[in-house]
Amino acid sequence: MFDQWRMVELFSEWMVNLWNKWEIRVLVLFSLFLQIILSFFGNKRKLIASEWIRVTIWLAYLSAEWFSTVSLGVLSSQVGENATNSPDDDTRSQILALWAPFLLVHLGGPDSISAYALEDNELWLRNLFGLVVQTWIIVYMLLKSWRNNWLSFLTIPMLIVGITKHGGRAWVRRSASRDHMRGSLPNSSKSSPNIIKLIEAQPFVLSNDTVLNSVEKVLEAPYSGSRSNDSRKLLDSLYFFSKFKYLFVDINLTLQDWHNTRSFFLSLTWAEAFQVIENELSFMYDILYTMAPMIYTPQGCILRVVSVLCTISALVVFIVYQNHMHQNVETMITYVLLAVAVVLEMCSMVLQLYSDWTMSWLIDQDHKVVAAFRSHAIHLLRLQDGHRWSNTMGQFNILSFCLKERPVALPRIQKFLHIDKVLERRRYKTNVEVRNELKEVVFQQLAEHSKSAEDFKLLRLFSSSRGLNALEKANLGGLSWSIEGEFEQSILIWHIATELCYNLDLDRSPEASIKLECFRSGKSISDYMIYLLAVSPNMLSSSTRQNRFEATCVEAVEFFEKLKEREPGLDKKQLCSKLVEAYKISASAASKNRGETIRHVLFEACQLVGILLQGGLRMERRWTLICEVWVEMLCYAAQECSGSDHAQQLGQCGELLTHMWLLMAHLGISNQFELPPALIK
Repeated sequence: MFDQWRMVELFSEWMVNLWNKWEIRVLVLFSLFLQIILSFFGNKRKLIASEWIRVTIWLAYLSAEWFSTVSLGVLSSQVGENATNSPDDDTRSQILALWAPFLLVHLGGPDSISAYALEDNELWLRNLFGLVVQTWIIVYMLLKSWRNNWLSFLTIPMLIVGITKHGGRAWVRRSASRDHMRGSLPNSSKSSPNIIKLIEAQPFVLSNDTVLNSVEKVLEAPYSGSRSNDSRKLLDSLYFFSKFKYLFVDINLTLQDWHNTRSFFLSLTWAEAFQVIENELSFMYDILYTMAPMIYTPQGCILRVVSVLCTISALVVFIVYQNHMHQNVETMITYVLLAVAVVLEMCSMVLQLYSDWTMSWLIDQDHKVVAAFRSHAIHLLRLQDGHRWSNTMGQFNILSFCLKERPVALPRIQKFLHIDKVLERRRYKTNVEVRNELKEVVFQQLAEHSKSAEDFKLLRLFSSSRGLNALEKANLGGLSWSIEGEFEQSILIWHIATELCYNLDLDRSPEASIKLECFRSGKSISDYMIYLLAVSPNMLSSSTRQNRFEATCVEAVEFFEKLKEREPGLDKKQLCSKLVEAYKISASAASKNRGETIRHVLFEACQLVGILLQGGLRMERRWTLICEVWVEMLCYAAQECSGSDHAQQLGQCGELLTHMWLLMAHLGISNQFELPPALIK
């Protein structure tokens, strides 16, 4: 018995010694691994609509700071410990001290991500305080292990890189904070003749007249062959971004902005308009969530060169002088830290060179190599096919959700963890590509209203019509009851009605319905709006409640379960037909209880379907009306969502709603312009 306990004690002691020896090695290497993940995937959440990508980046982002901080604490306890007992211990202590500046570099993070959420930018002061404390700890460790040899002097260039990285991150977060952005509205008296100020100036300390004078000359001048259509759209995007970025912090624009943007966007095709919007939102993402506010300034370029030179020089010096050292694990890890740091710096430099910010400067300078550089570099290095966002829209179908068409994995565990309801809605959420046909339909409808409006007041009325304008246009103003209630109720009524019409028309005339573009677009927008209501209600309105959604689901589940008990084996189309038939039978009973609107969303939707199907509307006209109503509802939702919510969503691969919001502002269909009272009247 004693021998067994002795063996356990010896084994435990061996494990403790092993961990003490490898603890700092594992922590530093894992911190480096997290930096690699963030460097290559930090920007992917803008382009890929995958929850796995977002979760991976989120975990890496949170873990990176924690591991670097813990590593710094462990390192501080080991540097200088028993350093004078032997030359090997002294050398190891100096190598560990060399690792400290690398941890400061890791705390600064890569260029691809400076913040995961907007709240991180608001905490810039805490980040700055952390920089001061952590730098002081590292300087203390370096002084503690200083030996006046090449290994000690090697810590200086890496310390410079670390302070540059960490300090730059704090500065960028401050630049992207809401208070700083709102307080940096440029002075209109300033001017400059060159678009290069877009790159040289701090992105949120940029003079509007600077951009206006420089870009308008470019836009009005005829383009030479060296300036492609893509180049022109990039310059257009920079011009409008310099002004419309303030909408994200709820600052209204001027009458001159309203006039300029409206006239310009009405001259574009739908493809050109959406491309400019994409570019603008891409620039906004860079400002809020990456190191762009620093690295695309002259000071940032200088710091980039200094950082690269310091890292490369440290690697070269270590390679030259390490022959005099005993090769051990610490030496190999130092090799890895230096080599990976050089590779990451070079990759960041390459990405910076072919970015849209750099390209805009090259285009303005009229370099002869611009066209060739763009065509080759972007095709070789971009993983996406020209898009600067995911180009997807979420889809959710309330009837499929209520019919429980998808199986549940580990239901008891989900219920025990109280995540069953959240995961249930996520399970029925899908993503589909935003088709060009849908963009064209939306742009044409918005442009038509922008052109036909006689004054600004009519444009504002359209943004809040919620479908009434489309109903009156079709001489169906009597259906206004379907959109005059709470917005949540209107979405539910029209979504269920759209789904019923979709299944019934698809059953009656499958070939004819599929050919209709409004048939597909109306269905897509309907599923998108109910997705926002079910999964992202904050994007609709801060006052959106989900009690009506939940009550409607309960009502639908009860109806379908009773129907399945009486007639098992019915498919979705047959269930939709039965639902409409049940409404016809119960219409008189339902009309007596119209006050209980929560319990009768299903029947109000069926009433709407009855009018749409039997109101003398041909299928094409019916679906044109449905599509127009949904576009107006989409416009209303986009207008009700705050600029900060739109900015927050940019970090989650973007939303079609945000593109609609910015497109409406460019077409003048927005209440975010400060206009004289006489003009509004």
